[in-house]
Parts: sequence; C-alpha cells; structure tokens
Amino acid sequence: MSNKRRRNKKRTTNNTATPAVQQTVVQKPQEDNSQMLKSAVAYMNTAKIILRDLENNNLITQMKKKFKKSEVVSWLESPEKNYLKLIEASQYLYNSSNHYRRLIKYFADMALFAHIVIPSKLNMDTSMIDVDKFKKLYQKANDTVDNMNVRHELGKGMTTIFIEDVFFGYEYSTKDSYFIKKLPYDKCIITSIEDGVYQFSFDFSYFDRKEDLLDSWGVEFKQKHTDYVNKRAGRWQELSSEKSICIKLNEEVDYPIPPFVGVLGALFDLEDYKDLKKTGEELGNYKLLSLRIPLNEDGTYKISKTDAKYYYEQMGQNLPENIGLALTPMEISEHKFEQAGQAATNKVAEAENTFWAETGVNYLLFSSDKSGASVVNNSIKTDEEFVFKLFRQFERWLNYKLKRLSGTYKFKIQIMDATTFNQFDFLDNLIKSGTYGVPVRLAIASIFGYSVSDFNSLLFLENDILDLASRMIPLASSHTASGKLTDIGGRPQKGDDDLTDEGNNTRDKDQTREKVIE
Repeated sequence: MSNKRRRNKKRTTNNTATPAVQQTVVQKPQEDNSQMLKSAVAYMNTAKIILRDLENNNLITQMKKKFKKSEVVSWLESPEKNYLKLIEASQYLYNSSNHYRRLIKYFADMALFAHIVIPSKLNMDTSMIDVDKFKKLYQKANDTVDNMNVRHELGKGMTTIFIEDVFFGYEYSTKDSYFIKKLPYDKCIITSIEDGVYQFSFDFSYFDRKEDLLDSWGVEFKQKHTDYVNKRAGRWQELSSEKSICIKLNEEVDYPIPPFVGVLGALFDLEDYKDLKKTGEELGNYKLLSLRIPLNEDGTYKISKTDAKYYYEQMGQNLPENIGLALTPMEISEHKFEQAGQAATNKVAEAENTFWAETGVNYLLFSSDKSGASVVNNSIKTDEEFVFKLFRQFERWLNYKLKRLSGTYKFKIQIMDATTFNQFDFLDNLIKSGTYGVPVRLAIASIFGYSVSDFNSLLFLENDILDLASRMIPLASSHTASGKLTDIGGRPQKGDDDLTDEGNNTRDKDQTREKVIE
C-alpha cells in the first residue's frame, strides 16, 4: 500500500466511524451486474495466466534445446551416413545427462590396465640364451612400456571409446616422456588394418585456417599439410603407424557408432518425466484463492468495481508467488493441486529402470535398493566383457610397437583381465595358482600397480638396503601365535555367487542387524 493511500485512509477513518469501503460505495455510482461480472472474469483470467505460466515454465534441459528425440531416431535408421551427428549427440549427453555420464564412467573407469612384459617366442632350450643380452633387451622393453605410462594414457582413451566408439590418437614422446593427443573424430577415418591394428587417415584441411598450430602438432603434420597445400597429396592422408593409435569398440562395422546410442530414446523419456515431476511438485505447492463479491438482497453488488479491484490488488501484493488470487462472485474457496505430481514421480522411476534395462546394465548398481549380491556380481561380470575386448586391441597395438624394438630377443605385453570390481578375486586366484608353481609374482605386483622396474627396485630397497625382512616383527595373530583365542570355529563362509536368493536375503538381514548393533 502506497504512503499516499495510507494517508487518505487514515484521514477518512478519523473523520467518520464509517469504514472507508462503505463511504466509497456511497460516493460512487453503483455499476451494473454485467459489467461487474466481466471485470471478475478478467481477474480470473489473470490468475489463469499465472497457472498457465507455471505449467509451461518447466525446466527445459539443454539436451532438449539442441536435440530432438525424433531426430536421433531418424539418424539411427542410417547410422553410416549420420554417425557424426550421433557422436555429437553422445558427447553432448555425456556433458548434460548425469545418467548417461555415470553409464559411460562405469565402463571406462573399471579398467586397471594391470600388465606384464613377457618373453615372446623364447627358445625352449634355455641353455642357448645369452643371459646378459637377454637382461638388457628385457630392460629395454620394460623401459619402453614404463615410459608410455600405460595405465594413465590408455585409460584416458577409454572414456572417449565409450562415448564415440573409436579413439583416434597421436603419440608424442621423448626419452623420458610420453603423451597421446586425442585427434578430432570428425577429421579422422579408418582406412586400413596393419598387423591386426587399425590405421586411419587425417583430414589436413583442418589446418586451412589454423596453420599456426602446425608447429606444435609435429613434423609429420607439418610436412603432410605442405604436401596437401602444394597438391602433391590429397586432403586425406594416412598417418604413420609408428605414431598413431586407433582403438574401436565395435569391430563389426568400419564406421563409428556410439555404443549406447540406442538408449538415447529412453534418456529423452527420462528427462520428460523429470520435467513432469518438477511441474507436479510446483503445482502441489500452488494455491488459488478466490474472493467473493458480497451481494445485496436484490442481487446487486455491495462493492463497486473500483473498490473490489483496490482490495484485490492490495491482497495480491502481500501473497507469496505460489499463491494465485482471483475475483469471483462465487463462494470463497481454496484449490490445491497436490495430486498433480504423484503420477509423474512413479513415471520417473519407471523411466530410470527402462533406461538401465536398455543399456544392459543392472540398475541396482546405481540404486540404493537392496538386492542379492550374486545378482549384481553376475551383471558386472557380463559388463566386464566389453572392457576385456578392448584389452585385446590395446595389447595388439602395444605388441605392434614392441616388435619394432631391435634385438635378438623379442617381448610382448599382456594386459590382465583385472578390473576395479574383480581385482581382489583375481589376486586371490593368482596366489592360489602360485601354490602350484605357476609364475605369478610379476602379475601380483602389477595388480598392486607396480611395474617390473618399480617392483625390482622395491625388492632391492627393502631386502638389500633397509633389511626389512629381518627387522620387521609380525604382529601377534591367529597366524603367528599358538592357541585358539581367535578361532571362532565353523566352516568358511560361502562366496556371494554360491548363495541362493534366500541365502542372499539372510546375509543382507544379518549385515543390517550388525550395523544396528554397532
């Protein structure tokens, strides 16, 4: 209420005991009912506009602004022609959708890249081997692999592979430094296979307006761009196999297609239901108040249009944003919209389950719902097969490089099928195999993250320099002390995979009970 209106109201109240509203009615002519009704309808329309804005002012995701579900579906009908658009959509969704990002990172980050360098095609008659020469060449092979920082550099490519299906890269290395640069997917195309390893060509028109980048990209790019400019070579030229790397998840087709592009439709549905849920929650907090205009016995209004509008506006100025106001000749009532969001809430859960089902990944991995551990573990084992398939490609590419090392004795790298989910089971199997004489010491060290050089250095440090083997005294335990203080008896506990569904439920209940007791 403005200061001017407050002063006018105060002055009227002091001069007479009659309320301001009644005095105004006496001073102003009464308006006819039809005009008053039109005015009331106008105010109700104003309130309706507020509701309509609330319904339509949903949280529109960036995904919907740039891509439409119908477009993605049409692109999937001809993936060979539209693979660039599909990759762009996959990249964009990775940055805008938390569900899609978690899916990609789940697969990309499980790889440990635990590896060992082993002799290749070694003579069975080991007496013929020159041990000193063998040690030098083995050291050379290990130094080459260590300098490549396999765990980190190859790990970077995993995310790209699960987003785009293929990783195009170029090596930059010195004697003690190594780096793989990711090349733009729309400027690379697979053109050949050499020794089981993909080779690709690069579009050198990329530098038409970026010639200042050539110095930092290296000699090969600079020379081949010069050949392209001088028309001694075409726009597309294959990069050197000694420096390039190309790893593709889907080997069944020669063009890229994002691995999870088929679930984008479910992702769009999920975002739609999220918006509906948000609208429902907003409507659940929304109220509409209607003001009744009092009538005389003869059916005429007791309050004029001007006074009704005045008090309507005064009340509207003091209401919060989530409460609407309407002027009506009907009864005063309150309208709630609490039911609007309940159906949408269930639809969001259904859409989430549909999304994970279409990806082939168990949704319980990303949910707090309880489930038997064996179900989740078996689902993870299936998902790990995608990563193991990529390990074989990385092995071939690394071994392709190791073959080129000069020397009488050759070596190869083996990437073990170990992930963040199975590393302890894998380690346990290695230790058991070692009891039968299987050479597993270097593999065990690799599971812990040590290279051969690091492992050998640690052994020298602990045993020869620090003499920890004789100086360290084990803590007393059931393994080092006699007696049965820690022996609780009973047979060993079964693994999760060996339990039935009923057994899993029982174990879950026991674990919950133990947490409550703690």
